[in-house]
Amino acid sequence: MRRYIFLLASAVLSLSLGCSPIEPPVVDASALPDTTDHTGPYEVTARVQARRKIHAVTLVWQNLSEGTVQTQRLEMSESADSIYRASIPGQGTGAKIAFHVEATDDSGDTGAAPSPGASAQCGDNYCFHVLATP
Repeated sequence: MRRYIFLLASAVLSLSLGCSPIEPPVVDASALPDTTDHTGPYEVTARVQARRKIHAVTLVWQNLSEGTVQTQRLEMSESADSIYRASIPGQGTGAKIAFHVEATDDSGDTGAAPSPGASAQCGDNYCFHVLATP
């Protein structure tokens, strides 16, 4: 009920201000399991749905096991209707990779997956480990 009231209030406010309501794209990205593949790449796919035209879909990732945690951003390409793909390059044994997908529409509204706080280990990201070969 609260969500309905919030959405209704947002729509009324948007109409009274003469702007469109915030309707971020809905992103459903694939989580990746731990792997023994040291050479990669590790493909991430995401289905993006939006009421407005999609401006950009971006894979945001970082190797948490490196001494300096530098965030990498890769533009994802649409491979099929509303399906986007990009690959994280291979990482060495012991790597812990955290990632999420962001989609922005032409109005600047942004949606992401996973949802905030989705993982106890990775916060607002999915994560996977590159394990030693058994």
